[in-house]
This record gives sequence, C-alpha cells and structure tokens, in this order.
Amino acid sequence: MGSISGYMALQGNATGAIIWMILYVLLYWVKMWLFNLGYSTGTKLITTLGSKLEIFTDAISAMGVMVIGTLMATVINFKTSLVFKTGKVSLSVQKDVLDKIMPALLPVILTFFIYWLLGKKGWTTTRVILLIIVLALLGALAGVLAVPA
Repeated sequence: MGSISGYMALQGNATGAIIWMILYVLLYWVKMWLFNLGYSTGTKLITTLGSKLEIFTDAISAMGVMVIGTLMATVINFKTSLVFKTGKVSLSVQKDVLDKIMPALLPVILTFFIYWLLGKKGWTTTRVILLIIVLALLGALAGVLAVPA
C-alpha cells in the first residue's frame, strides 16, 4: 500500500499521500495493540512454563549449533593453493588431500581456532578479525592461500 500511495503521490495525486497517512495511523494502533498482546502472552508463557523453559532453551541451542555448523562449510571460503610436484606428478593439497579427508576441512579448523582464541584472555573479536585479515593477506601474498575467483 505504501508503494501504491507513493506512486500516486509522485503522479501529483494528493489522495495517495492521504491514504498513506491514514494507513500509517491505523498501522501504528495495530502495532501498539500487537505489542501489548505479545507482552502479556509472553509474560504469561514464562510464568506458566517457567520450569519447562530449560528444555526449549536447550533445543534452541542445539539448533543454533547445527546452523553454525552448516554455515561454516558454505560461508567461510578458506582454501590453499599449495601443490606438491615430484617429477611429472603434481598433487593439489586442497583438492587431492584435504577435500578427500573431509570437504571444507580448512574452514572447520579455522572456526575452531577462532573459538579457541576467543576463549583466551586478552583476545577480543576485533583482535581476532585483524589477525584473520593479516593472515589472509600474508597467506595470499606468499601463495599459500588461494585467492577466490
């Protein structure tokens, strides 16, 4: 409705602006009513299911771990471009060794390394991000890390 009203107003039709103002006021009151409804039912849920709430939080934590695990392999792009050559035989470390052991092994190792660093005293998320940037630049410059195409 907002885009229709905006288009009407851009065409010089004042009805579009009036329709949007009326809808905005109506939506504000609906939003306030839904906020109060959510607050009252949320407090009622917590008071009635207080003892069973731990089960829900454990289930949500397990689901979060699964989501992070699947995101590691798909979002983190961390590959090596190292190739071992002996005579006429060449062996790609990434494709022929690491991906045969476990696909996305390097992103998993990197993620565990980051979690381990964050558990150490003195390591903040900012320091870890800066470390990753420096290591990525040095690794790409040295030819150890593959630069994504």
